[in-house]
Amino acid sequence: MSVAASVHRPFPTPLRGMSPLLPAMSGGGRLSHAALATMAEGLASVVTAESVPLRPGAYRSYARLLATADYEVWLIAWAAAGTLELHDHGGSIGVVCVVEGELGETYTDLVERLPLRSVIIGPGRPRDVPATRVHEVWNPGPAAALSVHAYAPPLRTMTFFDHRPDHYLAPLRTERGELAG
Repeated sequence: MSVAASVHRPFPTPLRGMSPLLPAMSGGGRLSHAALATMAEGLASVVTAESVPLRPGAYRSYARLLATADYEVWLIAWAAAGTLELHDHGGSIGVVCVVEGELGETYTDLVERLPLRSVIIGPGRPRDVPATRVHEVWNPGPAAALSVHAYAPPLRTMTFFDHRPDHYLAPLRTERGELAG
């Protein structure tokens, strides 16, 4: 799947009543996975698929829910069989919280470089994404899926990697800017 098959939409309505879930930080702080999970779970409890509709033919649609100097949170809608190829998060830690459906994650680590492993993530089981994780995320279907992704610090780059054994984890390209994946 190419990243171009994704659709970014601004989140249409402000999130009210969420302030107890939002850490007050000012540039330079590093949030923990637990703090990101608290935010992701709180936001997952108030979003719906209508918050970020999938355009016909799109694999993913996404909207930034929150952005500060220290963290950001995204809502992503995944079409059945939608995928984002093997990538990192440029040194940011993250948490994935599935709202509806399921997501698959095939992953390894840039430091340990173990063989790829896979897991299915369902609602109610936030998944930590360490800073050195490289993963592919996909929707095993058959229905669309919805997920909340929190990152600290905000994503600046994402590098995409080769998964073939003879080129294992060789960088293919790096993307900058808004949620490359």
